[in-house]
Amino acid sequence: MLICMIFVIPSFLGCRQKPRQSSQLPVKFDPKLSAEERMESLYQLGVIAGTTGKLDLAEQQFRLVLKDNPKHLEANHDLGLVFARKGQIRQAIEYFQRSLEINPNFPEAYFNLAISYHNMGQLEMGEGYLDRTLELDPTHKKALIAKARLAMRRGQMRTATKLYAHYVKNYPTDMDIRAVLGNLYFQQGLDENAKFELLKAVKRNPTSKVLYHLGVIYHRRNNLKRAQKFYDKALQKDPNHVDCLVSMGELFERVGQSRRALLHFERAYGLEPENQYIRKKVVKLRRG
Repeated sequence: MLICMIFVIPSFLGCRQKPRQSSQLPVKFDPKLSAEERMESLYQLGVIAGTTGKLDLAEQQFRLVLKDNPKHLEANHDLGLVFARKGQIRQAIEYFQRSLEINPNFPEAYFNLAISYHNMGQLEMGEGYLDRTLELDPTHKKALIAKARLAMRRGQMRTATKLYAHYVKNYPTDMDIRAVLGNLYFQQGLDENAKFELLKAVKRNPTSKVLYHLGVIYHRRNNLKRAQKFYDKALQKDPNHVDCLVSMGELFERVGQSRRALLHFERAYGLEPENQYIRKKVVKLRRG
């Protein structure tokens, strides 16, 4: 079982599976333990130390393991994670590479190399390792998210949508990503796809953005009662959501409730006084 250490760079998160934690670290080993069992115990001490933030102790334990067995896959990799957590990226890369010399088909090492090179500003190198991660493990959760976020930064919405859809297919209970996917569909005018994802996401992730987009979808379909319901909930989450205030104003104007429409347009105008569309609506409704 491997150490779980988090080191963050923009849109990336490196993490291993989390082991069971212990409140105390054993200081003595059973003399009946074999050399292999003793080495594994040292490794687990490093794992526990790393997950509790004791990085120097984790480094010490992993080095003891590697002293006896330089080809211990997990110890090499996890020592790389320790260095990454300490900000010593070049040393981290060295140990991730060592783990790949032992197992050249180890997706987690490629993923953490991607993070490391990205952190050093070598984006193309990092993306190459990210691609290799997904070649070896097409359902790698963090690699899929990282690849999709890179696509979004580049404005490659279709690519990002495809990646997030693949992610959701494999991890259907991740409502945060369903919300992202639904919002992406919405931005592309794919209302049916957006509604499917957002209605699932809103049950566990009722953000103002998700609620507003659902309101717009129902507004477009002339289901004004349901649209108003979602707009109301969005404004409860974010009373200063300008787009939602405008949409609500348009909805009330459409059904002939001019006073309520004016109220929402005035609130929006107070937040964006330079917005000429909102200004014209306020002037029109004030004139009656």
